[in-house]
Amino acid sequence: MRYVILRSWLESQHPRTAISSDFYKLIPKWRSGNTPFIDSPYDPGREEHWIEHSRVETFAKAISSERSELVVDLGSGDGWPSLVLASLKSNIRVLGIESSAQRVQRCIENGTRLHITNADFVSAQMDKIPLSDCTADTVISSFAVEESATLPDTLDEIFRILKPHGKISFLHQIWDLPDQTVKTFSVLEGIRQGIEHCLILVETVRQKNPNRETKIVAVVSDTEHTRAICEKILLTLAGYPSIFGEAWIPANPSSLETSIDLEVEILEAHILDCFQYSLVRYADEELVYLLDKAGFTNIQASALPDDQARAAFRRADGTEKDFYRDCKLIGETQLSGKGFITAKKPEILQRSR
Repeated sequence: MRYVILRSWLESQHPRTAISSDFYKLIPKWRSGNTPFIDSPYDPGREEHWIEHSRVETFAKAISSERSELVVDLGSGDGWPSLVLASLKSNIRVLGIESSAQRVQRCIENGTRLHITNADFVSAQMDKIPLSDCTADTVISSFAVEESATLPDTLDEIFRILKPHGKISFLHQIWDLPDQTVKTFSVLEGIRQGIEHCLILVETVRQKNPNRETKIVAVVSDTEHTRAICEKILLTLAGYPSIFGEAWIPANPSSLETSIDLEVEILEAHILDCFQYSLVRYADEELVYLLDKAGFTNIQASALPDDQARAAFRRADGTEKDFYRDCKLIGETQLSGKGFITAKKPEILQRSR
């Protein structure tokens, strides 16, 4: 099956228009159940664990260690970084906001398993947070705020729930693409409506100038035939270079040969849903502008701590003492760059026009 045929098949399903949460609610476990701290204890011998905990410490820097605070995590996924922050700072109360009821339940289960009692989770949209005005001390988000289809409305909502002098801190994607357009393909396992196992075929098209990401998603029944087809597709995708953790399809793909007898009719007969959604991807300066327009002040853009964490990992001897000490120091250090933004809600409310 040629890639163009596979893509044409996806588009021929007349995908309905959806939002990003329609996709994420199909994924039973974030990172396939391999999230550091949440799914397995921190391991100082693994570089990615240094990166993840340094990111948590970057959030923790803005949160008091003495005063009781309400911290709201937008897009809490499986409980990261909500549960990690709650474990670090017993004085705070964390409220995780997640659109998928299935993921909320997973957050609750993870919190119970980890014996963390100062974190709660609710199902809601980011632009309709179930809190009263001027309630939260801090709002955090890890690569989730930009998933809002109505980002200006979401920033207005964050502004509404924050107390005067309240803070927002969020990590966001750095949209540095190697080409004008980058197309990827992936095959995932999912759960539909919380109970039905399914297979998910995803084509993602990322573009710059203007920055945009579009996904076409086909959900098919998990049967012996469809699984065999998807396994063959995965074998073929393994031969392509990887980007964003997905198979990078070149501009002029020769083919996506999965099997000479592969027929799209088999997938067609088992399709459960097909949808697409598009999101604007923002540069730092665009996010700063939107925050200013929403009324925030003291807006600062800085680098993700990832490079510092990698360097610290290479220097370390693999002990837990070094791990926690160095990640904390990295989190407290802000270097110029992209990927992390902080801002404050002023005491005297003045919004840009």
